[in-house]
Amino acid sequence: MDTAMTQRDINVCAYQHSQAAEVLLNKLESEILSVLDAEAKNKFLTSQDAWKIVVSNDCDIESGFFAGGSIEPTVYSSCREKYAKQRILQIRYFLCPEWSMTGVCEAESQYEVSL
Repeated sequence: MDTAMTQRDINVCAYQHSQAAEVLLNKLESEILSVLDAEAKNKFLTSQDAWKIVVSNDCDIESGFFAGGSIEPTVYSSCREKYAKQRILQIRYFLCPEWSMTGVCEAESQYEVSL
C-alpha cells in the first residue's frame, strides 16, 4: 500500500491484503477441522457460519457509508481483512485442545498476525 499512487491501486492492494488474510484463515479452519471431534466440529462450523454472516453485514454497513465513492472497495476489503485477522487470533488455539491446561500450543505459532 505504501507505493500505491492511485485510488485504484489502493483498492487493489487492500483487496490483496484481504485475500491473503482470508486464505490464512481458510487454512487455519481446515487444520482446526482436522483435530476436532465430531461434536466440536459441528459447533465450530455453526460458529463459523454465524461469524461469516456478521462479517458480511458489518463490512457492507461500513463500506456502505462510502457507497459509490472510489474508496468504497478499500473500506470493504480493509474491513474483511481486519475481521479475518481477528478471527485467526481468536480461534488459532483450537488447534491445541489441551492448550488451556498447559498454556502451550506450538501449532498456533504459524498463525501470528498483526491487527
